[in-house]
Amino acid sequence: MKAMLFVLATVVVTAICEAQDCVATKVIPVYFAHDSLLIDVRNIDKGATQTISIYMLDAGLDKRVNRLCKVLEEKPSSVNYRIVGIGYSRFSNKKRRRDFVPPGDTTFFGPKARFVGKANDFLSVIVDSVIPTWDTLTDKRILIGHSFGGLFGVYCGTLATSPFDEIFALSPSLWVNAGSFRRHYVNSQQMRFYKPVHISYGSLEVLNFVGPSINRLKRKLKTNDNEYLDFSRIPLKTHFSMIRYIKKLQISALVPKQKSL
Repeated sequence: MKAMLFVLATVVVTAICEAQDCVATKVIPVYFAHDSLLIDVRNIDKGATQTISIYMLDAGLDKRVNRLCKVLEEKPSSVNYRIVGIGYSRFSNKKRRRDFVPPGDTTFFGPKARFVGKANDFLSVIVDSVIPTWDTLTDKRILIGHSFGGLFGVYCGTLATSPFDEIFALSPSLWVNAGSFRRHYVNSQQMRFYKPVHISYGSLEVLNFVGPSINRLKRKLKTNDNEYLDFSRIPLKTHFSMIRYIKKLQISALVPKQKSL
């Protein structure tokens, strides 16, 4: 039996965001028995027949869901959008590390990894509770995560059963456990990527652990994974200013380009 509990509370708040037709439904569930997790769902109806669902981690921070909703609402598109924001009622690095860091079962990290979490349980909450409740009808699921959230995204990309069709990992914390993931990835014949993962990081992150760890992975990338991973180095961005780069992703990567007649 898993140690995670996901019991929906009776408190449901609906609101209309600034962009027309962008309806937000916020539901506060009970998560891990004593924690509260915020699920923020925005449906953007373009009158289309297909829907793309965009899952955003750390959704309660710096109004990133509002910005994404506004940009997608204003951008011409031939698909509907559903934003599924997942965050905490209060910022907690302790909870983020627990939920976003992969487990120590040697499926992602090597056998000597000490800095491990319960990302497998967190993913089970998404698959078993979030998707059935809010996102059963969709044509594509995209995940966006930053830092430890980006690490979670990379982890999901290595799972054949991942519910996400495409992943955007911003400044993923691949440095944890002294680069254990990279070494395990290189030495394991079974480990590979199953879903497209777009890794972005700031040029100024060469001054911390993030940039060098990503560059090492890039140099050791397996030939079969070249079609699944791509890397972008964003000029003059730091680890925290990369969060703002989500807005660029919204325009250049998440919104389908209109075909010229």
